[in-house]
Amino acid sequence: PPKQRVPPARMSFTALVVLPSLAVVGFGLMDSLSKKRPAENSMDSKTEDMFSAKFKELGKRRIMTGWKPLVPFLFMACVVLPLFLFAILPSTIIFVVLGLLSGKKKAPKPQFFDEEQGKEGKERVKEGLTKREDREFELVLYGATGFTGRLAARYAAKQYAGKGLRWAIAGRNAKKLEKVASELKSIDPKLEVKMIIADSRDSKALESMVRRTMVVATAVGPFAKYGNKLVAMCAVCGTDYVDTTGEAGWVQHIIADLHPTAKKSGARIVPFSAHDCVPWDMVVQQMAIRLQEKHGQDLKKVEIVDDTRGKLSGGTVDTIFNIIQNPLPRPRWNKNFNPWLLDMEGKKGKYKVKFNSPKLPSWSNVSNEWQGLFLMADMNAKLVQRSNVLNKYGKSISYSEGMSHDSFMRAFVITLGTILLAVSAFNPILGYFMRKFVLPKPGEGATDEEMERGYLKVTGVGTGEKGAKVYTTLGFFKDAGYMDTGRMLIECGLTLALEDKSKLKHSEGGVWTSASCMGPVLLERLVATGCTFDIHS
Repeated sequence: PPKQRVPPARMSFTALVVLPSLAVVGFGLMDSLSKKRPAENSMDSKTEDMFSAKFKELGKRRIMTGWKPLVPFLFMACVVLPLFLFAILPSTIIFVVLGLLSGKKKAPKPQFFDEEQGKEGKERVKEGLTKREDREFELVLYGATGFTGRLAARYAAKQYAGKGLRWAIAGRNAKKLEKVASELKSIDPKLEVKMIIADSRDSKALESMVRRTMVVATAVGPFAKYGNKLVAMCAVCGTDYVDTTGEAGWVQHIIADLHPTAKKSGARIVPFSAHDCVPWDMVVQQMAIRLQEKHGQDLKKVEIVDDTRGKLSGGTVDTIFNIIQNPLPRPRWNKNFNPWLLDMEGKKGKYKVKFNSPKLPSWSNVSNEWQGLFLMADMNAKLVQRSNVLNKYGKSISYSEGMSHDSFMRAFVITLGTILLAVSAFNPILGYFMRKFVLPKPGEGATDEEMERGYLKVTGVGTGEKGAKVYTTLGFFKDAGYMDTGRMLIECGLTLALEDKSKLKHSEGGVWTSASCMGPVLLERLVATGCTFDIHS
């Protein structure tokens, strides 16, 4: 019988589907079998940093190293990649276009003040305020019953047991607060746990709370939903404020709406005071300080790679989906520039940052390894942009940040997985599948044992305007996204409450970043309580 020929169109489509997978698999296998290239700027090529020594001492281990990613790599390359290119990506584009054509409205603008306060509420500082040093508490931890808040409360009870810290836990549920208080008493039997009941929607209860303390540290998110009235009340009551937010759109509105009020009242409002985005803010500031003091050069280029081990919680997944699916409108204010560029005089800052972070796997000379997409990179860059405006690191800085991987296989698996997470927020079919079968559910998260095994290593190379280089490594030895986020939140709050203002770079009221407000003093507290930090040039 005559041979049946395969139609050319079918052959072309098959080749189109198969060839990308074959190319990725072939390259990944060749990379794992080959020797790595030397890295001119590699931190490890310059010195054996303190992080590496403590990492080995604590018995920490990276995940998916060597040939361990082979099976997930083959699955992602041969199954997921073709599905993504020829089904998920086209359908996502269709969903996005349909959403635009349907005229879907953005989330409403954050409402910081009650309607009856009117426009004057933004400018009016509360009267009859107790002097800062005479207030009942040095720190109030709001949201102490939540996952991250409870970790922060446990850290404060253990770290500051018997040291005379005046602090309280706060939330809206008395029974849950009592349960946390009992847990804290088991850590420090002598601790007299003070509790404050305040709902995030009750302005009067929040005002009563913030009037009693020097600093409020809050872990109640999503902040665009639950954080508006609290941060506004701190601004009008002259109470310092730190939080665990990672919601850049919300923070833009804080800068635009609350900066003038905080400046009048003396309140130091410092969002992003935890894993989002303290480590990177500290590293870039130290690069700039070393270049200016030792070499007389402004910072020109920042290259950062992150080596991390951690686990997403269901709450974090919810926040990610909420940010992508319900973006806040841009602030409407009487300025013709982005709030991230606002300087302390209320003018457009001249110091800018260009984002240049890798979106696909590429080689990093900083770590002498592969690097890939890091979900927080653009948000970190925005905060560095504002710190640059306030601290004046350099007129035009190129900022690059990626996640470090010891092989192309690992870089490909985690990068494609990160892309799928982001895309699933736009694609309801993929989103349903991911949330049903892959991603953690609300209330689910890492166990204490898993968080103890976590770590974060932020390695960076800063280049000056005339070519001088600075090498830095900042290390955390627990899950930085949760367990060490609690530590960072408490230490940020206590930096504002306990440290002499004369030690801080800026101590006046306003909306700040951790680097512009607390800077090296905060870094010293983090190193004293568990971090390692290396810098040399």
